[in-house]
Amino acid sequence: MIHRGPPDPGTDRGKSPPGRPPARMNMGTTLAQLLGTIGSLRSSRLLRDTVSTTGLSVLGKGIGFAIPFFVAAWFGIDFRTDAFFFTYGLVLLLAGIFFPVVEAVIVPFITEIKSQSESEVRRFVGTALVLSIAGLAVLGAVFLLVSRPVLSVVTKFPQESLDLIFHLFLETSPLLLLLVSTSLLSGVLNAYRLFALPAVSPGIRASVAILTIFALKGEIGVHSIAVGYVFGELARFTALFIYAAKKGIAPTVTSVRADGRVYEFLRTASYQVTGMAIIVFNPVVDKTMASWLGLGSVSLLEYSYRLYEIPLTFIARGFFVVLLSHWSASFYEEGRPRPSRISDLKRSVFRTAWIVGGGGVVASVILILLREPLVSLVYGRGEFDVEHLSIVYTVWTFYLIGLGPTVFGWVFARAHLVLKNTKLLMFSGIVNAVLNVALNLALIGPLGLNGLALSTAITHTVVTVVLVVFFLRKTS
Repeated sequence: MIHRGPPDPGTDRGKSPPGRPPARMNMGTTLAQLLGTIGSLRSSRLLRDTVSTTGLSVLGKGIGFAIPFFVAAWFGIDFRTDAFFFTYGLVLLLAGIFFPVVEAVIVPFITEIKSQSESEVRRFVGTALVLSIAGLAVLGAVFLLVSRPVLSVVTKFPQESLDLIFHLFLETSPLLLLLVSTSLLSGVLNAYRLFALPAVSPGIRASVAILTIFALKGEIGVHSIAVGYVFGELARFTALFIYAAKKGIAPTVTSVRADGRVYEFLRTASYQVTGMAIIVFNPVVDKTMASWLGLGSVSLLEYSYRLYEIPLTFIARGFFVVLLSHWSASFYEEGRPRPSRISDLKRSVFRTAWIVGGGGVVASVILILLREPLVSLVYGRGEFDVEHLSIVYTVWTFYLIGLGPTVFGWVFARAHLVLKNTKLLMFSGIVNAVLNVALNLALIGPLGLNGLALSTAITHTVVTVVLVVFFLRKTS
């Protein structure tokens, strides 16, 4: 889908010279710009890195997305799967506050430090890792203490499920530290444009997890899922650390005292951490409200959302990882005046956004048209009740409505990261969370689970508008 958007703000390209038809000039200029962008991408390192990283990400994440399918076949839908998916959502809530922020925010910092004094990179990474883990360990302990009494009030799980949730949370708690550690290592490797192992490493985690679950499911039941995820993430961290050590960029800790760069990183990251701390409550809020709809509703929402995550994750773990690294390298390149850097970044962001957003819309249309056979192929076997298939593909359809706007907005989110404009990302997180709760409450009554999915789609679209508007203000 080719979108003929408005000309770049701050230029006069949109004005028609005297004697020429305005519409024809706008169409020709925009089309020429778009074709020029695509042509330059074909021979660029950006495209080569994107293709290879996306391919490896498809392999790595593809194995990871198979885990819920195995869980569905081996365990079906009951109070145990509801308890696990709710617990896993809590773990991802805590880890999700930090690990995507650490992996993304650290890239511009590593790029800038490397251009000035590469010998400082390892020490900077080591200090940041120690401080991040320490903060997360304290947060996890507090969360563990307050989770049980709070959940007994805000959810409608029976006492048996609440007891199981608490035990599963204890078993999966090591994931918090491991996820942040692997994300930091991935961010460092991405900053050095070593994309291959970070892209494929989720496949290591998933393979170990699947084998562990299969080996232990008969003995410890649903607890095998928790153990499998922990062992898988430990294997992933080990692989990334060994690879970073071979490349001479593994973290080293000579002192935990933070210098000016570390303080700047922590301060910059803290704004987005605050925003993420708010955003990551959305899945838990959705699951909490889904628990109001009866037994199995949490699992059905999770199975539907995992399908929606597949195209999102392939894009995020492939193209956007490479994009952030290349934009950071270009923006912090020495010898270029800052106004020129901002102008080039702005032009690249808008061109990229139209291409990616259009691709997201096309992908969502195709997936919606094929929703019934795809859901049947994935879930129509084992202990999964075929009567639930129609619920899953309908909820998935409502999620897919927001695919195009979501990836369009992600382009601008990466641009704000390059500019270290994380205060805006914090603000957009607040908008995201407040609007999601309001729409959930408005739509769950008439639409049930479909309302929760539609709320997500609308919320992401509104946040995209916020990101675009503030990017224009920042770069004008």
